[in-house]
Amino acid sequence: MALLSLTARHFRNLAAEEVPLAPDITLIIGPNAQGKTNFLEALLLLLAGISLRGQSDRDLVAWGQDGYRLQGPWMGEGTDPVEKDRLVTVNPLRRRESGPRIPAVAFAPDDLLLVKGSPEGRRRFLDEVAGQIRPRYLPELRRYQRALSQRNRALKSEAAHSVVESFGPLLAEAGSYVWSVRDEVVASLCLRLPDVLGALAPVDRMEITLDRGGHAATATATDFLGELERRRGEERLRGVTLTGPHRDDLHISVNGRAADVFASQGQQRSLALALKLASRDILEEVSGRVPVVLLDDVFSELDGTRRRALLELMSRSRQQTVVTDTDREDIGDMASLRYAVEAGVLRPVAR
Repeated sequence: MALLSLTARHFRNLAAEEVPLAPDITLIIGPNAQGKTNFLEALLLLLAGISLRGQSDRDLVAWGQDGYRLQGPWMGEGTDPVEKDRLVTVNPLRRRESGPRIPAVAFAPDDLLLVKGSPEGRRRFLDEVAGQIRPRYLPELRRYQRALSQRNRALKSEAAHSVVESFGPLLAEAGSYVWSVRDEVVASLCLRLPDVLGALAPVDRMEITLDRGGHAATATATDFLGELERRRGEERLRGVTLTGPHRDDLHISVNGRAADVFASQGQQRSLALALKLASRDILEEVSGRVPVVLLDDVFSELDGTRRRALLELMSRSRQQTVVTDTDREDIGDMASLRYAVEAGVLRPVAR
């Protein structure tokens, strides 16, 4: 199973040309700011509907254009490819997609912030995995966020304090579902991380736990409502909701100590990469499809041992992988197709 090619029109700086992709490893080489990451972002949007950098569709349109289009034939288990198509127009914003959702996992240099950055980035990672394994998850998350916004506005206004309680049941119903799926994702990651990290960095031991925002005892709606009731006075004083998934964090430790404080930069990068690769295994198990893996300039940030370990994992894997790098020394002869990118134009490079 693989995406056979990608055609991007009016997407960031990418030229409107069809780019064939290998069923195993495709390598894209070029200096920074030429379009390598843009190409991976286009792939991730077309396949899974996820933005690599968390940006809105409006920000992805080429300058002076009123929308963008991404297309490519997906070869599944059948004999004929199915066309994947994502068409976005702005003013007003409209989106049309066709073809199956394909699980995909991307790793970029900024993913180091999964370990040392703010809780928001770790929540986004959980949401990306959860949204691909449970179709109900993202609609429930959006429902929760709308109720949260309305409740916070009511908390900030004395005149609206009387309606604060009316948002509690909706917040608890949607929020408890979000918690339950995040718990499921974390439990599944815990099962897979020892093997993945053992291949990347055998000397390290990694543990993760979900720290629920507000310290609710369980993920049930009843406990959520109880916590809201207990903290009602404090919330009115502070004008903000203090319990719920919007305050969650994914606690990461290495060898028994907090990774954001005690892990070296090489360890932090290995831990972040292990999280992404473990999520790949979850997506494959749930969807029955082998996820596409997108690696954006990861080799330059790893030492020799970790580079060799990642290359070994890639050589053993069955999934389609697209890799970007500033040169081709690390990949060697592993890539079936190679491209050089300049100013958004990808040109084939001989092996």
